Amino acid sequence: MIKSFSIKSLPIFLTIMFFGISCETTNQSEELKIGDRKSFQVISDMKGRVYPSNDSASYYSFKAVANYLEAHPEWVFEIGVHTDHRGDSVANLKLSEWRAIMACQVFHETFEIESERMVAKGYGEGDPVFSEEKIRGIQTTKEKELAHQRNRRYEITVLRRY
Repeated sequence: MIKSFSIKSLPIFLTIMFFGISCETTNQSEELKIGDRKSFQVISDMKGRVYPSNDSASYYSFKAVANYLEAHPEWVFEIGVHTDHRGDSVANLKLSEWRAIMACQVFHETFEIESERMVAKGYGEGDPVFSEEKIRGIQTTKEKELAHQRNRRYEITVLRRY
């Protein structure tokens, strides 16, 4: 299931998508196993700051994931963050690590998810959805930017029982 929202007041790319996570409902009976992974995207500014105010698209993305984490209190999750390949690879790794830490902080402070149930992990540009080669082969600038956006993603991964 993919849902999208458009928020015109945010400073960069204005669409957010949920991949398999619904803000309204979570499947509490879903059987999880170690290694299960779900992706989500969060709108951030160019410095990586998120906007978890109650009326922002970022808030709804975090809320959907918080609902998912709350529905599965017996698990510890990795909050992993990926960047696209643009920019310096070392800087991208540091940025993704910082964003992962900040995401865990938002889940803990805003949605009261126990910090012990989250592990922050930055991946940088190392695990793209779309390779640089594939992006170079895309015809339009808009489609290229969409591919870069898919590479800039947050993921939750089941690590172990809590």
